[in-house]
Amino acid sequence: MFTAAVRRKDRRAVYLELKFEQVSKNYKDKKVLKDISVTMGTGVYGILGPNGAGKTTMIKIMADVLRPDTGRILYDGQDIHIIGDEYRAKVGYLPQEISFYGTLPESNEEPYGINTLQSKISELEKQGQQNTFEYKKLYYSLQKLTALGEPEFANILLWENLFTNWGEHMMQFLLLIPLAFLISPIFVIERSSGMDHLILSSRHGRRKIVTAKLLSVLITSTVIVMVYLIATFVFGFLPHASLHGWDAAIQSIPEYARSMFGFKVWQFAVVSALWLIFTGAVYSLIISFISSRMKSQMSAVGISLAILFINVGLAAMGDGVLQRIQPIIDFGLANVTLIKEVFGGYKVFNVFGMIVSYPIMAVFVLGLFSVLAVFGIYRGQKHKTVV
Repeated sequence: MFTAAVRRKDRRAVYLELKFEQVSKNYKDKKVLKDISVTMGTGVYGILGPNGAGKTTMIKIMADVLRPDTGRILYDGQDIHIIGDEYRAKVGYLPQEISFYGTLPESNEEPYGINTLQSKISELEKQGQQNTFEYKKLYYSLQKLTALGEPEFANILLWENLFTNWGEHMMQFLLLIPLAFLISPIFVIERSSGMDHLILSSRHGRRKIVTAKLLSVLITSTVIVMVYLIATFVFGFLPHASLHGWDAAIQSIPEYARSMFGFKVWQFAVVSALWLIFTGAVYSLIISFISSRMKSQMSAVGISLAILFINVGLAAMGDGVLQRIQPIIDFGLANVTLIKEVFGGYKVFNVFGMIVSYPIMAVFVLGLFSVLAVFGIYRGQKHKTVV
């Protein structure tokens, strides 16, 4: 429901008019509004319709936080996009959850929100900077945000709590610290027990031993992560006894309101579980490499935990420090193991002029770490072979 404005001049009421002319809006392949034409004068109006009928989309277009695909809206005979800020200053708009006006112009945050992105893009176009990475990044973000459409909000307390358990720093301590203690002995135990002088084999045989150990590391890591995922899900489910909201948009969860990924809640739960299994496996391979180079188990555990704690500490530093070491933060364990950091925003990277999303870059970097760790382990075991 909204109230049309009344402007008074010389004590006489001047009746304003808000007019939709052939307004249409699509979200991907879904047509939400089709050729809407309506004229509203002074008064109170209500927009009624079932879920998905396009009520919220129509109000967003009316408030100039969403652009129609075709058609226009006239305020007192003028196109609201031409009036711009002057029109928006007269509009009161209270969304259910997400403000599409986005970040403030003076904010140091990455610009977010359809209106903010459109303004930033227009500024760059006026400056002739259409070929810059900044322009491409903003345009890419605007396309992603517009295509997502309006999420249907639901009671998703279970899922909100679940993703908090899977995406906060406490998860790193509950999950990664046990991995450090369980996996660090995998290679170092041979040296600490004196067995490294006895377990000698051919190069082919030694390679089989190392391969078997690495497979056991990956299996152990997967089992530990799965136990954590199942436990947090079960204990989160018991108080609610309902999976309500499983098919809601991930943007319905406040911490993921800025996500540019079109996941449903259940899809994101699957992706999150796979991501934690993947990052747990990478961390386990790094621990294995450390174990293969150490002479005592405590040294291997200490270095493994130091890597984790240093990453967490760096991520908690101030903005000035973060800007200087941002690449280290982005791909350190403190960030890449947190699903909120990887999937909760719209961070992109410039790779040879191409826009690459954070998850894809993270997979590449973590995959590279894994390959280097495995290569280092095999190479370091050569001295234990006999011809």
